[in-house]
Amino acid sequence: LASPTAPQIPWRSEPNFLKLPAGMHLGETMGIARNSRGQMYVFTRLGDASRLYQFDQNGTFLAEYTGWGAPSGIFITQCFPSRP
Repeated sequence: LASPTAPQIPWRSEPNFLKLPAGMHLGETMGIARNSRGQMYVFTRLGDASRLYQFDQNGTFLAEYTGWGAPSGIFITQCFPSRP
């Protein structure tokens, strides 16, 4: 049976949490994921290409992965390159 009201999901906003290098922009964000070490992956589209940005648990930029064209999503496994 459906509930008459949706459950409350706790959240908090942290403006400017992600620290991008100068001149780098997120674009249209399509997905965000976090690994077991707390690192975040942000999948974006900017222009005609997609990018995957990797950040540490404090929002510090670690890496950028490109070269997919314009997929609608990606799947990361244990085989994905490990970064610090």
